[in-house]
Amino acid sequence: MRWPSVVERAREIVESYEGGVTLRQVFYVLVSDGALEKTERDYKRMCEYVGMARRSGRIPWDAIRDDKQPVAEAPPSLRCPPRPPAMS
Repeated sequence: MRWPSVVERAREIVESYEGGVTLRQVFYVLVSDGALEKTERDYKRMCEYVGMARRSGRIPWDAIRDDKQPVAEAPPSLRCPPRPPAMS
């Protein structure tokens, strides 16, 4: 596998999306292109190389979005009641 060509293809994929793209989307396009295998190892390596390309300016930093869901708070009925004040 030639990582420079994979990073170049990743850059092309990123530029083809309006509104940004996730790393997972880039990965699955690369898998469907046959550039990467669908393994955790290839995903992690791709993230490392794309990260280096972002830091060097070859891939725009804001072109990749993070769609992680915010952590939701427990509903009020499931929260612990407040502790009573300590006795003196």
